[in-house]
Amino acid sequence: MITVKNRSDQLELMDDPECDTIKLIRTVQQFKLINPLFSGSRKLIKKYFLQQLRPQTENAYNFVDLGAGGCDIALWVSSWCRKREINIKIICIENDKNVVSYARKQIALHNEIELLSVSAFEIPQDQEYDFIYSNHFLHHLPNSAIIELLGLIDRAGKSFLMNDLKRSVWSYIGYKIFAGLFLHRSFANYDGGLSILRGFRKGELESLVKDARVNTSTDVKECSPGRIFILKKE
Repeated sequence: MITVKNRSDQLELMDDPECDTIKLIRTVQQFKLINPLFSGSRKLIKKYFLQQLRPQTENAYNFVDLGAGGCDIALWVSSWCRKREINIKIICIENDKNVVSYARKQIALHNEIELLSVSAFEIPQDQEYDFIYSNHFLHHLPNSAIIELLGLIDRAGKSFLMNDLKRSVWSYIGYKIFAGLFLHRSFANYDGGLSILRGFRKGELESLVKDARVNTSTDVKECSPGRIFILKKE
């Protein structure tokens, strides 16, 4: 029976340090399909960050991607900026050593992307970042860790956007139908459904933002399909 009243605390298969590496990498590869179709990442990043950027020859804009996985979002941001001659430096944060090995191969020809194999809580504090982003990352964390992370990135970033999943029965059913048809031999079918059950309602995120005592300009917003995100604008 599907229940969405409270956040699930069940561990996703890909979060198990002993999980099958082949299935893990296949799951990360499938994010290249899942993210453009369902996450709304490109739309949100363009609306709240990229469209405000202008070509410049001096200091590069700096963008941080927390829980970057295979760096597919960073590669898209890099491509978008290159076409418009926008100088950008992208820092990807990924803690899973197996995923990091795969991701380094993906960004090998992109000097503007730096991949750090550290926890999101170890984001370098030696500068203030123009924009910090995460996609499908917060739901992997317990509430106490989310509060800690929000306080950290509020201090580190001029702006940030934490994009995640809105918990609902319809999102769960719709995803499971899609995954059953197209996502095989990976963790994406099982973990994707569980991710939704680990997702959030608007009031829940608003409560976490309040407890984190972040900048008063920080809002919780919703958008389709089944998205919810925390936004702090400069």
